[in-house]
Amino acid sequence: MRNFLGVPVDHFAELNLAGFHHLADALGGVPVCLNKAVKDKYSGAGFPAGPQTLDGRQSLAFVRQRHGLDMGDLDRTKRQQAFLAGATKKLNSAGTFTDPTKLIRLIDAAKKDVVTDEGWDLPAFVKQAKNLSGGGKVHFTTLPIEGFGRNHGEDINVVDDMKIKRLITEQIGPKASPGPGAPSSPPSSPEAAPPPPSSPPSPSAPKDGGGIPCVD
Repeated sequence: MRNFLGVPVDHFAELNLAGFHHLADALGGVPVCLNKAVKDKYSGAGFPAGPQTLDGRQSLAFVRQRHGLDMGDLDRTKRQQAFLAGATKKLNSAGTFTDPTKLIRLIDAAKKDVVTDEGWDLPAFVKQAKNLSGGGKVHFTTLPIEGFGRNHGEDINVVDDMKIKRLITEQIGPKASPGPGAPSSPPSSPEAAPPPPSSPPSPSAPKDGGGIPCVD
């Protein structure tokens, strides 16, 4: 992973699908928001449009759905990110961090379904996570793909390694700072300092369901 991303990875956690079920139950439901109503016989997802709170069984169906979504597995990833955003909001609003009973249930749920790197003290991290539960402190990113392919008979996502490394560097890499004696303003000569290219327009923000991103 470090070589693929081109940056150090301090810790790694992997949540299995059952974890979404147990996490929702431990929190007493998780808020999510859908742009449109969905009905999928494969995952069991059947939800109206708009904000809603899902129990454990419903949460599992919500994060499993990929049939009927334009980008399939990639849209399912967005569902899972939206669920985690809702769980983060619920953690902050439900007093989980100050309620010992709720906190123990959360830690027990995490122990059953989360695989982490050796040396990461998960219970200690959960207790510290209150500092991350405020707005804007947790960010989700889905790395871009170039298309779909097949490898040894299996479906795969085709990626551009260098594009991903550049994206990661732009988002979390070290920022260059001017050295001692650097000019406080850019040179005025056009030859010396050509104007930067225009930035591409930012994508429109997703619809919001009371602080929860709405997804398809």
